[in-house]
Amino acid sequence: MTTVTPEQIQNILSGALPLPVTTISTKSGFLNLTTSTTGTNYVTFTSTDATKLMISNQTGTTIEVRQGGTGATFLIPTAQIVILSGIINSNQISLRRSDTSNTQVTVGARWEK
Repeated sequence: MTTVTPEQIQNILSGALPLPVTTISTKSGFLNLTTSTTGTNYVTFTSTDATKLMISNQTGTTIEVRQGGTGATFLIPTAQIVILSGIINSNQISLRRSDTSNTQVTVGARWEK
């Protein structure tokens, strides 16, 4: 965060000092993932060089999320958004319907690097 003194504000307003601007450069994009026709199977996001994945569950059903292919999972209720950080690729994250229904739903996500 940039701190600006009262004198600098006066100089900025008078045009004597340029306005301080901080730019954060990130790469980002959107992904969609459709659950499997076999409800017990997890589906993995496509490989994207990402350090953060924001998953938006607007499917009408709870989604189960897993990182790394095995191990513990957590649930994303419908109409919720979860931000996962500390990953190195979106393909570390897989999901399925928590009710393991064979009816496919599509989950949206935004990735950032």
